[in-house]
Amino acid sequence: MNKFKLFLAGALAFLFVNQAQALDLNKACDETFTYLLNEKLNNQKVIATAPGLPSRVHEMTMVAENPQDPKNIHKAYNKAEFEGWNLMIAQGRILEKLGIMKFESGTFEELNYNGQKFSFTGYLMKFTDKANGYIATLPSLGRIGLKVGVMGVDKVKSFSKIQVKNGKPSVDVEFTTTLYNKAPWISDEYLKATRIMSFVEGSQKVNMSFIDGKWQVDDEKFNLSLLNPVFDFE
Repeated sequence: MNKFKLFLAGALAFLFVNQAQALDLNKACDETFTYLLNEKLNNQKVIATAPGLPSRVHEMTMVAENPQDPKNIHKAYNKAEFEGWNLMIAQGRILEKLGIMKFESGTFEELNYNGQKFSFTGYLMKFTDKANGYIATLPSLGRIGLKVGVMGVDKVKSFSKIQVKNGKPSVDVEFTTTLYNKAPWISDEYLKATRIMSFVEGSQKVNMSFIDGKWQVDDEKFNLSLLNPVFDFE
């Protein structure tokens, strides 16, 4: 890490600490709950599935059959297959415009899940260097995703009156979520194409308790849910 990156990291850490100190974390208010919830939510990555299927021949490449190519005219695609391939290709074209993918068309050799060779006519959608650092390989799901940001609080809608639960002052906080720290290459067109925001945006409720002199998230289910990224294909 060069000196500038070290300086920047230190400056951001200083700002983060001083933001907390500027807030009165023992005060039940929107600003306190937004800050404390973001401490948790910002740890949850948001990953959009990359268009196409992961190639088993070409490194860091997605493949897509082109149902509109004349060479595929003999194939009887059902409606779901036809629309599915076209949607993948359209999303890939958006990523191409954003500099994240590069297309190559033709007839290519590929391996199926049994390791057997087959040929398909369509596209190799190769990730460019611009995608480095944003690719998420998900071997257990057999998928590749793109890291588009993290979860965060959009707005604290309301919080209940303070009540004592299990001997601690507690409130129920209702809030909406949105996408934070968006990848610099992200566009509104891409977000709309992936429909990832339908997984990110929503309303949640969480219990906050006054513990050790400040408000804290006191909801085991909420904390456990943050161990898993948000995917657009789950």
